[in-house]
Amino acid sequence: MPTLSVIVPAYNVAPFIRTALNSVLEQRFRDLEVIVINDGSSDETGEIVSNIKDDRVRLVCQVNGGLAHARNVGIGLAKGRYIAFLDGDDMWLPGYADCHVAHLAADRRVGISFNYQAYMDENSVLTGQYLTTAIARPSLRQLMTHSRIVTGNIIMPRECLDQVGGFDERLRACEDLEMWIRVLAKTQFQAELVPRVLCAYRERSNSLTMQFEHHIINARVAADVIESYAPTFRGGMRRRMLGEVYRILARKALSNNDLKAARHLALEALKAWPRLPLQDARAAGTLGLIAIESLMPFRGSRIWYGLCRSAMKFGYRMLLAPRPRARKGHGQMVENTLSPTNFAETGPMSKTGEPQELSSHPLGNEHAAAVLSSYLRYTPILWALGFLLPVGALTMLRLFLKKAAILRPGPITALWWSVGAAQALSIVMNGIAGGPHLGEMLRHLLATPVTGWLLLGIAINVGQRYRLNSPAVIRAVCLLGAYLIVLSAGTLAFAALSNWDELAIKSPIALMLPADLPSVESAFTMRFFLNEETMGSTIPRLILFYPWPTCLGFAGIALFFIALQEQNRFWKWIGIAGGLVALIASMSRAAVAGFAIGGAFYLFRKTAFRFQLPLILFICAIAAGSSLFNIQPAQTLSDLNRFVDEVRQGSSDARQMGYDESWHFFLQAPIVGYGWQGDTVAETIPMHLGTHSSVYGTLYTGGLLTFVPFCLATGLTIVTVFRRSNRRSGLQRSALAIALALATMSYSEGIYSFAPFTLFAFCWIGASLNRPGPAHP
Repeated sequence: MPTLSVIVPAYNVAPFIRTALNSVLEQRFRDLEVIVINDGSSDETGEIVSNIKDDRVRLVCQVNGGLAHARNVGIGLAKGRYIAFLDGDDMWLPGYADCHVAHLAADRRVGISFNYQAYMDENSVLTGQYLTTAIARPSLRQLMTHSRIVTGNIIMPRECLDQVGGFDERLRACEDLEMWIRVLAKTQFQAELVPRVLCAYRERSNSLTMQFEHHIINARVAADVIESYAPTFRGGMRRRMLGEVYRILARKALSNNDLKAARHLALEALKAWPRLPLQDARAAGTLGLIAIESLMPFRGSRIWYGLCRSAMKFGYRMLLAPRPRARKGHGQMVENTLSPTNFAETGPMSKTGEPQELSSHPLGNEHAAAVLSSYLRYTPILWALGFLLPVGALTMLRLFLKKAAILRPGPITALWWSVGAAQALSIVMNGIAGGPHLGEMLRHLLATPVTGWLLLGIAINVGQRYRLNSPAVIRAVCLLGAYLIVLSAGTLAFAALSNWDELAIKSPIALMLPADLPSVESAFTMRFFLNEETMGSTIPRLILFYPWPTCLGFAGIALFFIALQEQNRFWKWIGIAGGLVALIASMSRAAVAGFAIGGAFYLFRKTAFRFQLPLILFICAIAAGSSLFNIQPAQTLSDLNRFVDEVRQGSSDARQMGYDESWHFFLQAPIVGYGWQGDTVAETIPMHLGTHSSVYGTLYTGGLLTFVPFCLATGLTIVTVFRRSNRRSGLQRSALAIALALATMSYSEGIYSFAPFTLFAFCWIGASLNRPGPAHP
């Protein structure tokens, strides 16, 4: 007798049924049977199943009776101790049966073992969307109003099904939700989560879920059935459940480009439960998207995604609207904080309120400093809305293009641009030689390995031209540190109290963009933390305003050294603390190494010149005399490196494997490289060749054509800032520390990916390239 019985109702799913059954039969757990109920299919579903040569598969053919009836027939035929359900067009992922059977065997109180679910399209390609929940053990009330359990992601013990009976055959939709509520309402069993993505649901335009009017009617019937045995369901609970059902249907209609149905379902959701958008962020996002598309001139197509991006300009003006501020001792307005989208047209305001030309100031250009400061002050809001990257890039471009700065970029900016230009040339040459088609080549040209270098150069140029190291910028950076302190405390508390492996919330922009865009996850999603194995323990690494922890670590380095220049003691310590919190909570080994090297040079340049040479000689003497005490510096460094690798051994091994492979392929194409990132290092290691290192990355993707300009740009930037720094120039010393930290991190990180999210750090480096004097007009 099998341990597990898998019931597969199938109706006209010939293109998908073999994939569904193979996903079950190829499970590592072998003690199972599969009962396929061919529910009156008119296509080749039954023939395909009958041709599967596996004794564990049974085919039952019957007249169409609906999903509930088909599942009940399967339950009656099942012999297993545990019962699972799988629709004929969905699939299990590896480990599904193992995890659930072990879960149910470990706790006999569990009547519904459920898991996270991925979504896939009709071509079996994962869309990047998931059905998840933070509730590991939902109560009856939570199940009624916020269910994340579907038939494709559960396994139940036979004993539980015997107590509640089968599915209600009066229902042709929502029969699964009614079943789960009945289990919790009528038995002592409970539902419990297996926190893993173990199955995939196929989104089809002609699926039963897409028959919206049919679903609405059955949802109301299901509500009547639930009321008959759960009196507490009456009133608000009923309306809340119906509102959630309509909200889910509205999202499905919108994804199917059926705007009319989406709008109708959204109105039904609001009528059922008007407070739904206030209590559920996903509901607010869905209803907001429907409202936006309803206003678009091109409805029912994906064109509106592009149009929504243009609407960001309006959002920028709303978020960064001019705010007049009067200085002490002056009764007239002398300074405005302008949005980055309109200052190029208006310029800063004079005391009379009229536009005026950019002026010079010993501490930098006031208008440009106000723009950058506003961007930093509004970082949490921009991050939550998904505007952080586009507003930052637009801010830099507007400042850069003012008065045709592109015609006089300066040698350092030109060198950084040459890195991006060389990378673009490598992409074009590889594309012509037989690479991807034109659209794919264009995507590579717009990716950060090209645009990141260009934006890095632009940020340095803007910082240099406008001297963006003024007190206003320093204070805004310290305020950013305050934000990081508050968010870090809350995030770490949440991570400690929850069982979540990560916390990531999609912004409104992410909800508008196609889910398969790589930038949705990295640039338009609020990522708070993720758990990683560190020194044998699972420890949360913070991410916050940045796409990954190492970028947060670099931002913390920049924040720390910039905050040292703040004159107000309170804000100075706030900024320093924020930088240290970001650095430590990121758990980035590369950032810690960069901080140590940058800090050492900061202190070295702070010493008087007459002490610097003796200090160098003293360090050399210690190194030379260490052999007298059996201390071998090379061995000590080797042991230190080994210790650092062991902090996250798996990550270190994967990186080293990627670096070795990147070097191997570089030797085969040393001049122009391969143009873009390569395949993953191994099937089990999601690290692509040419990533996670500016050194190996440029060698692999761009060859010497890109690597040489990268080395020249890095070296010239550091040398120039070093020459500007001295004991009395704290601004330049801090920039030197940031630049050295960046160079240190370039071995293990792609620093081109830092630029779009840490623009203030590169502007600070650029500002420190100047000799003392006024900003450029």
